Amino acid sequence: MTTDLHAVGVGASAGGFEALQQFFRGLPSRCGKAFVVVQHMDPIGFPPVFGRARKGVPPVTNAQGATIQIVPDLQQLTNKLLLLHFAPAALLTTVRGEIVYICGKAGRYLEPVAGKASMSLFSMAREGLSSALRAAFFKAVREQVRVSLKSIKVTMGAETRAVDVTVQQLIKPEALCGMVLIVLSDVVSPSSKSEATVNTIELAVDARMASMAQEVQEVQQVRDQLKTSREEMQSVNEEMNSVNRDLVAKVKELARAEVRAMQVQATYKTSAN
Repeated sequence: MTTDLHAVGVGASAGGFEALQQFFRGLPSRCGKAFVVVQHMDPIGFPPVFGRARKGVPPVTNAQGATIQIVPDLQQLTNKLLLLHFAPAALLTTVRGEIVYICGKAGRYLEPVAGKASMSLFSMAREGLSSALRAAFFKAVREQVRVSLKSIKVTMGAETRAVDVTVQQLIKPEALCGMVLIVLSDVVSPSSKSEATVNTIELAVDARMASMAQEVQEVQQVRDQLKTSREEMQSVNEEMNSVNRDLVAKVKELARAEVRAMQVQATYKTSAN
C-alpha cells in the first residue's frame, strides 16, 4: 500500500511566527503532508546558528509539542543585507511618477511634503533634485531610453551633496514591464578629495614637525652633555696645571737645597784643609 505525500508551501511575514505556531499546533500528528515554510526575515543579520530559532522568538511546535525546524532563506537574507548596506538607493514608480517601491536608504533624496499625503516622486524629491529628475523621467518614458544625470546638487538641510541619477523604463521582467526604475547614488566631489588630500598633507607635515622637534631636543641634549664634558675637562686641566706648578716649585726648591748642600760641603772641605 502506498501513501501519497503532499508538499505544502507556507509563507509568512517577518512577524508571522505566532501565526505559524497557531497553524502548526492545530495540525494532526500524521497528516501525510510535508510543509515548507518561507518567511520574510528582517534585515538585522543572519541567525546565530543555521536552522535555530533567533533570540526572543519562540520555537514553532505541532499539536504534539514537537519542534518544527524553520530554515531561513540565506540567499534572501544575503540579498537584503547587501541592499541595505552597500547598494545605492532605488525607486520603482509608475509612468506617472507614483512611487510603488523603495529600495535602500532613499531618505537622503526624498522627504514628505506638508499637507495631503502623496507618493509622488516629484513632490517628495529634495530641493535641487526635483526639476532635473522630472525632465530625465519624462525623457526616459517618452524616448524609451536610459537617462543618466551626473553630479546633481541636492540640498539636504544645511548640507549640499552631488548625486548621480539614472532613470530607465523597464521592459523586463514582464511583471515590471512599464514601470520606471530610478537609481540614486552619492558622488565624492573633487573638493572633498582635495580636502582629504590637504588633510593628509597637513597630518604628514604635523608628524614631520613633531619628529623634527624630537630630533632638535635630542641634539640639544647632546650639546648639553658635550658642554658638561667640556667643563669637566677644563676643571681637570686646571687641576693638572695646579699640580704641575706645585711640582715645578718643589723641583726648584730641591735644586736650591742641592746648591746649598754643595756650598756647605765645599766650605767644610776648605775648613778641614
